[in-house]
Amino acid sequence: MRIIRSSLIVAVVLILAAVCCGSFAYCSGLAEVSLEGEYVLEGGPDRLQPADFILESIGDSPMPKDSVGGAKKVSALPGEKFSFGEICYSRPGVYVYIVRRPEADNIKSSKDMSVFKVYVDVFSDGSTVSVYEKEGDEGKSDRMVFTDRYELPERTDGTGKPVKTGDGTSYGIYMVLIIAALICLIECRFLLSDE
Repeated sequence: MRIIRSSLIVAVVLILAAVCCGSFAYCSGLAEVSLEGEYVLEGGPDRLQPADFILESIGDSPMPKDSVGGAKKVSALPGEKFSFGEICYSRPGVYVYIVRRPEADNIKSSKDMSVFKVYVDVFSDGSTVSVYEKEGDEGKSDRMVFTDRYELPERTDGTGKPVKTGDGTSYGIYMVLIIAALICLIECRFLLSDE
């Protein structure tokens, strides 16, 4: 009798756990979409510093469950894709979002400050289409890519002036010294052959 009673309690607990977990993970609306992008770093070494990306809703566009104040921030390392998580849509319509980078962070490269306007079309049959429009570019895309470019820092000589490397002046001095040395060797040879 105890075994049956214990089994019944365990079964009830498992059913309640499944229902509770399911309510958090399941979108009870018409459609569910995850907005994703990619972070690329060109040139230079791969860094281990992540870059941040912000999703903001425009109008009454729904947001992922863990967003705060109509915005959600995620991070990604170079070469990684990032996702803002699942967004649940309860009715058909066109929903608009902005994806951008924060102004200040610790990135030591030429930072891609592109702003993407994202359109999510939700149809009455539950199908969706996501389109990304990069501010300043003509046309739309089915991808969102932020590309930073690594730039070597300019070296200075301590006075703030850039250090010149590999210019013609430094090679010219060596050429003059080599020619003077060759002339001296040739003169010495002629002087020794005259004796």
